[in-house]
Amino acid sequence: MDDAAVLKKKGYILGSTLGESSFAKVKSAYSERLKINVAVKITDRRKVPNEFLEKFLPRELEILSTVNHCSIIKIYEIFETAGKVYIVMELGIQGDLLEFIKSNRGLPEEVACRMFRQLCCAVKYCHDLDVVHRDLKCDNILLDKDMNVKLSDFGFSKRCFRNGNGKIVPSETFCGSAAYAAPEVIQGIPYHPKVYDMWTVVGFKNFYHRFGGRGLVGTLCACAHTLCTRAPNAHFAQA
Repeated sequence: MDDAAVLKKKGYILGSTLGESSFAKVKSAYSERLKINVAVKITDRRKVPNEFLEKFLPRELEILSTVNHCSIIKIYEIFETAGKVYIVMELGIQGDLLEFIKSNRGLPEEVACRMFRQLCCAVKYCHDLDVVHRDLKCDNILLDKDMNVKLSDFGFSKRCFRNGNGKIVPSETFCGSAAYAAPEVIQGIPYHPKVYDMWTVVGFKNFYHRFGGRGLVGTLCACAHTLCTRAPNAHFAQA
């Protein structure tokens, strides 16, 4: 049974393709029950790498089924067939933040501050649940009709592990995009997952506001390379 037929049985009329990767695609659809347009992420189990299928996908589904915050994309339904996983979610009508910034050549200060505040609230909510996103970037921030932030794509998310003393166990998996990654992640050093999220949040907020999206990836990569390769400051080296 094809995607249109599967979704039709669930009460959705399939629309156009919004995005696509090697093993997943996001389609628009209309919910006959909710009477609204939605987005549907369709993951083909037969095409995904084993590590993703066994580790990342179950984490994503578990976390998406539990989070509920006004600045996180709303999940309406998750269902599976023999070969595919369907995640029905809120539609980011205004697209993602990256494309918005490119189209508008930057963000006005008041808009950037409002979006940053909303994103921080979403990340704090996740961190209070010991959930980390680990792929925070403007591509994964969708915008609703009123230009409110909707954090999406929890494909690299996980729940933090704690040791016997209650301290968070460092993560070792490289996640996210190199242009946004913290230096220790690029270097392959075990990292505190919540700190990694915060590095990314502050980093892309500052650069997008300052450079208006022009040359962002190259600028971030150059800064990350400098931080990873330069000799440490003598003051900190002795600490």
